[in-house]
This record gives sequence, C-alpha cells and structure tokens, in this order.
Amino acid sequence: MYRAIIVDDEADVREGLQLLVNWQECGFRIVGEAANGAEALAYMPIWRPDFVITDIRMPVLDGLEYIRKVRRQFPEIAVVVMSAYGEFHYAQEAIQLGVLDFLLKPLTRQSLAQCMDKAKALLDERDQLRGRERAERQFIQEKWLQELCRGKLVKPDELKLIGDMLHCEDDECFQVLLLEMDDYERYVAECSESELDLKRFMIRNIAAEIGYKRGWLQTYEDSQERIGMLLRHDPRKRPELETLCSEIRDSLRRFVKISVSIGIGKPYRSWQSIRQSRHEALQALEYMLLEGKGGVFHYGQLERYYHSGDRPSAGQAPFNIDTIIRSLDDTDPVRLNRELDLFFEKIRTSAKTPELVRGLCLELIMGMVRLVREYNGDVSRIFGERLQEYETVFVKRSLDALRQRIGELSRRTAQYLSELRAARLPDVMQEVKAFIDEHYSDDISLKMISAHVYKNPAYLGQLFKATFGESFSQYVTRLRIEKAKELLRKDQLRVYEIAEKVGYVTLDTFYQRFKQMTGMNPTEYKHKISS
Repeated sequence: MYRAIIVDDEADVREGLQLLVNWQECGFRIVGEAANGAEALAYMPIWRPDFVITDIRMPVLDGLEYIRKVRRQFPEIAVVVMSAYGEFHYAQEAIQLGVLDFLLKPLTRQSLAQCMDKAKALLDERDQLRGRERAERQFIQEKWLQELCRGKLVKPDELKLIGDMLHCEDDECFQVLLLEMDDYERYVAECSESELDLKRFMIRNIAAEIGYKRGWLQTYEDSQERIGMLLRHDPRKRPELETLCSEIRDSLRRFVKISVSIGIGKPYRSWQSIRQSRHEALQALEYMLLEGKGGVFHYGQLERYYHSGDRPSAGQAPFNIDTIIRSLDDTDPVRLNRELDLFFEKIRTSAKTPELVRGLCLELIMGMVRLVREYNGDVSRIFGERLQEYETVFVKRSLDALRQRIGELSRRTAQYLSELRAARLPDVMQEVKAFIDEHYSDDISLKMISAHVYKNPAYLGQLFKATFGESFSQYVTRLRIEKAKELLRKDQLRVYEIAEKVGYVTLDTFYQRFKQMTGMNPTEYKHKISS
C-alpha cells in the first residue's frame, strides 16, 4: 500500500477527493492533507508519501514552488497537479518539473482513477528497480564479506565500497559471529535439499531481524551449516550481545524448532583482520565438543586454553590408547568396549581443548591403521580409499557422536583382524576352530578334538594358544557366554534353558562362568538390557 497526501487550499476539495474513489482498492492510503505547499512541505518527513496530488494556485506557497522543493528533497515521489479551467499555461512548467499528470478541476471519478493507476504503475516499477538494486548490493556485500572472512585479499577501493555500503566509520571495531546448525548431519539424512534451504533461510532471516534492531551490520552464508554475522563492536554493550545471542537461540527453538550453537571471535579494527575474527569464531565453536551443543562460545574467554601448554601425550597416563590397541589385537570385545568407555571418560574430565580431543582420537585411529597393516590387511576396507575416516575426528561435533563413531570403527577393525587371523591359520587349526564353533554346546574337550584331528592333546593345546592367543578352555567359555548373552537379549527362554543350550550341565557352573566374564549373573544382565 503506497502512502498518499492531498494538498489543496479548499477543504471541500480535499474531502471530495477522498470520497471520489476507493483509495485502498487503487493501492493507496491517505496519510495526510495540507492547505498549502508550505504546510505540506513541513510534514513531508513525517508523512513520507509516495504519491502527492496538489493544486496549482494556493496561498503562502503555491503548487509549482512546492513541487520544485519536493523534487529537490524527494525526487522519487510521484506528483500529480490539479488545476482549474484556464490555468493551462502552468502545465508546461509543471511538466518541466517532472509531474506525472495534469488534471482539470472538477475531477471525475474516471480521470482520478486513471491517474492513480498510472501512479501505481510508476511506483511499482520504482520498487522493483529498488528491489533489484538492493538484491545486487546485498549480493556484492555478501560476496566481499565471504572473501574477507576466508582471507582473500580485497582491493582498497572494494574495502571502501564495503564500508560505504554498511555505513561504517574508519575507526570502528568489528567482530564475526557464527551460527551453526546443531544436528546438521541428521538434517542432511532426513531432509530434502529444499527443506534444508528453508531451514537456512529461517535461521538467517530471524537472526538478521533480531540483529538489525541492535545495529548489526550484515549476515552472510558462511557454509552449508553456518550463517555468519558481522557486528560492530562496542565494549560497553557486552551484556547486550549476550542478550542478543540468547534471543536468537530462543527464537529459533521456539518458532522453527532448530537448535544452534554460537561462536564469537574477538573484535578487530582493521577490515583485513575480519578473517582472524571469523577463524576465532570457528575455534570457539569447537568447544561444543567439550561443553555440548546449543551454547554461546567466546573465543576471548577460551583462548587461554590454547596457550596453556597443556598437551599431555596420548602414550602417557591418563590416556589408554595402547591398551585399546591391545584389546583390538586380542579380539576381546568386552575389554575393548570397557577401555573405550574409560578413554572417553578421561577425555571428558581431563582434556581442556577440542584440539587435544581430536589429536587423541586421531592417534587412536592411526593405531588401528598400523595394526591392520601389520596383518597385511587392506586398510581401505575399514577407513576408506583415502582414509576418509580420519575426517570423522573433525566433523563430529559432540563427544557422544565421536565415541559412537570410534566405537564402530573399533568393532569393524576387530572383526577384520579376526578374519585376517583366520585366513592365516594352518588348515588343522581352522578345522579345530570350526569344530568348536559348531559343537560348543556339547560336552567337548581338548582330548576329544585331538582324536578328531589326529593330534596329540598337549601339542594341540599349545598350538591352539599360540594361534588364538588364549587357551582352549578360555575360548570355549568365552564363546558359550557370548552365545548365552545373545539368547538373553533375543529369546524368552528361562535361564536354566539357556544354560543347557550353551553346553552347561549344571546351573551353578553357568552362573559362575557368566559372572566371571561379565561381572554380573545372567538374571542381572537380563534385567539390565531390558530396563
């Protein structure tokens, strides 16, 4: 709806014009009226009209002089002149002043409506041009901001243009704030590209609307999962910045059900240093690995950890990477899971920087790679053709997600190592292992198996331990208990029935062996997994 005013020294003419047509249906809203040009000129900054319809002959300040002043101050306003019969000698001068139309009094409904249609078409074209110019200016600002933030050198004349566009003074300080969409990986898996684009748009739109009210300068797309914002820095308004971040996070949670984490870089006076502020904001976001998602992270408050010199070696206490690797080599899943839990618990309580966390996890993955290579295995089967799984350490944004992925890699590595060992076994030991795996629920013994493969029992026992890293009885017990755990998880059998199925004649022996292997009895285990 465009804003319109009527200027005429006759009150009945002003009233009649308002009643002659339906202004709203024509796309206009009358925001003011004046009895002469001087009065109208005084109220122009308040009314801010898009369309003026004015008489020519008026006291104090006539129509032509009023139009001259309007043209100097408000050149984009559409102006229509009214005149009585016999005053056409004013028309030429009015046209030279750029009026849109010249109407003869008394006005008819048709002539006024046609004039307003012409004015609306002109104003629509003006707004479309403004919109294109604004979009182009926005695109240029965003492109230059992206280049600045990524460290690309921008020419001095371009820097000046950025400052002019954003109405910045040379001595102002600036800092970068980054909004990162939490759970972005889940959104990628669950949402279409158009749905993801909508989420990005909503984050940017809400952040911009809240930020612009407080004098923030510009938003830009920093990456697929992040929106960047350029801020004017005022040390006196630090509490206001905290309030602003909270308002953005709360609004996104409330209205669009999206959680974001916010990283804030330090302020800098030089335009060319914006990239440093953005880099610091990225580093601050890394702390969600330790503190959790959905927080506000100030690099200025966290940088002391980067310079603390606290860089314990992964091979030293308290971190247990060597023990984890041995668990992989021993193919002991219970011990492996226990050691991984211990590793991440120590990280949670001891590591002070995301950099240290990622470094420790990288060392753990490198240990897995070395172990697979020692067995002449194909590393790409577990870690990708170009060891893409190294990227796991850098893309996961929470300790829980990192623990889950490292656990998956460890289990896959352990399984692959087991396959590699089996492939290297002598034929006789493959036959022994296959026999045990098939008859574990029977009353088997090393003596019985040795008769089956025509080997001395003592020699077969030594060969078995040398091959599999555990004795025959240890292997059978572990196999039976693992099978029992599977039955406890899947079947509705009674405990004594499961004991019989896995080869235990007496329930007491089954309870004893189960507790030795798991630290709890079968009933406790079943209750734990079902709760």
